[in-house]
Parts: sequence; structure tokens; C-alpha cells
Amino acid sequence: MTFSIFDSGNLAASYSDEKAAVDALTQLVPDDPEAAEELVLVTFDELGELVGDPLRSSVRARQPASIRRE
Repeated sequence: MTFSIFDSGNLAASYSDEKAAVDALTQLVPDDPEAAEELVLVTFDELGELVGDPLRSSVRARQPASIRRE
């Protein structure tokens, strides 16, 4: 699996570890809620196919750390 963070549609970072990607996304969330809407975490499988729904940084920032996307 590949976990990619996009900012306004541009690839900002890519990780092979989901926890590292989620941690990075949480750290990238700016103070400006409108700007946070531009950050999204997308998961791809080994074939490069999208897995699940993208996770927006503004949604992740409001979730308790114990909640993980399936």
C-alpha cells in the first residue's frame, strides 16, 4: 500500500506506512480551516488503484487519535 498526501491536487508526500502518513497529515493541518480542506490522504494498493475514500485533513484533525480509517 502507498499512502499519499495531496495539497490542492499536487502530491506533497508519499509513505509506505499508514501511521506515518496519518501523523504527517495531522502535522500539516494549518491553523486556517479553509486551507485544511485542500489537504487529503489517499491510499493506493500495489497496482496503483485507489483504496477507500480520501481522508481530508480537516476531518482527521477533529477525530480522536484512536479512530482510524478502515
